[in-house]
Amino acid sequence: MKLSLRVKFMLWLLALTGVIYLLLGSGLYVFNLHERREHPDEVAEETEELLIIYGIMAGALVPAVFVAWRVSDHLLRPLRSMLKTAREIRQGGLDQRIETPLATDELGQLALTLNEAFENYRRLLERTDRFSLDAAHQLRNPLASIRASGEICLQKPRSPAEYQDVIAGIVEDSRRLSHTVDQLLLLARLAREDLSLHFEAVDLPALARELVENLRPAFEAAQVHLNVLAPESPLLIRGAPRLLEQAIANLLDNALRFTPANGKVQMEIQKTKAGRV
Repeated sequence: MKLSLRVKFMLWLLALTGVIYLLLGSGLYVFNLHERREHPDEVAEETEELLIIYGIMAGALVPAVFVAWRVSDHLLRPLRSMLKTAREIRQGGLDQRIETPLATDELGQLALTLNEAFENYRRLLERTDRFSLDAAHQLRNPLASIRASGEICLQKPRSPAEYQDVIAGIVEDSRRLSHTVDQLLLLARLAREDLSLHFEAVDLPALARELVENLRPAFEAAQVHLNVLAPESPLLIRGAPRLLEQAIANLLDNALRFTPANGKVQMEIQKTKAGRV
């Protein structure tokens, strides 16, 4: 049989009260025996006083238990509120929070900690939902392209050169798909962590120039001119270097795919008058 915390508290309190009553009653009885020896002619009076004291103790026990029961209800009310809120959050009410009228005591601190945990849980679920949508969007196009290329290739016999072209396209789509999976795995790992833990000072122009040099052969192969305009002096921002690198690489990759031959892609980094990059 499972007992509630309130019942356990009352049983513990009753046990403690019983021990105190036993010790106090024993002490009074020993004192009464001593008084009887000292005053043998007042035995009846001493016995009557002892019985009165025992009666008062027994009579005080009932209202004391009632008061303790009411006090325990007041003390456990915040815990019941926490339990109720946790159940609502488990059922989908992610915006529910525990009321914290007193933030200085232990229960108030517990409520604040739980509210912070619930908020982190809500943000994690939101990031997970966004990650799922991004994953579905990023993976759908390369997979559709690979499937369409294979189905078209199988519709009729083709020359070795045509097969080579189809396989080359599938390999290119597979490369992009592999790159997308690597990005999604990175985002999935970072989604479980506090991104601010990965923040550091990053020289954005230097990072952009390095990426441009790495991607320049791909742009030259597609006959697309790539240029970056950025200050030579360091321009520091705080951020996660790997995420910034992925963001810039995604922009350049999209620009390469949607820019026709002999086109031009130019990336410019500058600091505005408001101090923003």
